[in-house]
Amino acid sequence: MTKISVAIPALGREESTLRLLKSLAGQTEKPDQIVLVECVDIKALFSKKILENILGDSIRIKYIGTKIKNIAYSRNLAMRACDNNWMVFLDNDVAIDLNYIELVSKAVSERGNELVGVVGEVKPLKNGYLSDYSARLFSQGLTGSKKVKKVKFYATLAVVLNLQKIKKWKIRFDNSLKTGEDTDFFLKIYYKGGEVEYNPELMAYHDFETQNWINFVKRYYSYGRNFVNLEKRHPAEFEALGLFPGRNIFKWIFFPVLVLFYLKKLIDNLLKDKVVARGYELAAWVCYLSMLAGVYSSKEGMKKLFLGHISK
Repeated sequence: MTKISVAIPALGREESTLRLLKSLAGQTEKPDQIVLVECVDIKALFSKKILENILGDSIRIKYIGTKIKNIAYSRNLAMRACDNNWMVFLDNDVAIDLNYIELVSKAVSERGNELVGVVGEVKPLKNGYLSDYSARLFSQGLTGSKKVKKVKFYATLAVVLNLQKIKKWKIRFDNSLKTGEDTDFFLKIYYKGGEVEYNPELMAYHDFETQNWINFVKRYYSYGRNFVNLEKRHPAEFEALGLFPGRNIFKWIFFPVLVLFYLKKLIDNLLKDKVVARGYELAAWVCYLSMLAGVYSSKEGMKKLFLGHISK
């Protein structure tokens, strides 16, 4: 049996964190270790004693409190604290099935030596147009796929990592990124030649907290604001999106064509009788516009729009 460490970066969300801890305590195959890194800039909601009362004495526990409110920093602390070669990152607003660790153990036992990471299916904890669209976006369109596939980057809502290789390559989350730190992290693995595999058997349910349009717009506007930093670090990966045409006339032609394509999809679905299709496409369009607004709301974003890539 492969020993698994579970790392949970926590910022508030006491109720969902308790739900996750209780589901870990009830796993068909328990993890060997649980590391909770809690941001205590206001007050601590947990302690090692509270964790012991929930998890019992069959799981090794580490509790780390930090006053630094930075998810990348918390993830790096968690990775350093995990003792086993294989670890699972679980956001504290994620829910999992009671056989999740058993399935993780099975996946890494079968192909562990070949892989650096394993990611799984992401589904919304609460159904709705906005949550459904976010789940599909976060899982890079792999939601519903029945096949094991290689992936280039993924969201770290629930991800399994080979810490032995991660530490050997000295890969860390970038503390300067407010969002997109997981995309940056996975691309670093990709550049090293590491393989990350999508396994549809691994299921995680995420509370996207986008049950209203205001939160939805804020979320993707924030991602757009940070997109400039990601594109600066990985220009080749994001060039195909055509968000920064620069002096390339063909990209300037492509850019409005892309907008018109999404607009046509929206209009087509608004004319349909299917309410679900209308809501889903409207969510896609609002997401796209929110991210664009975020991208071009900064001076650097506007410069890149007309000048193209700016060197680091």
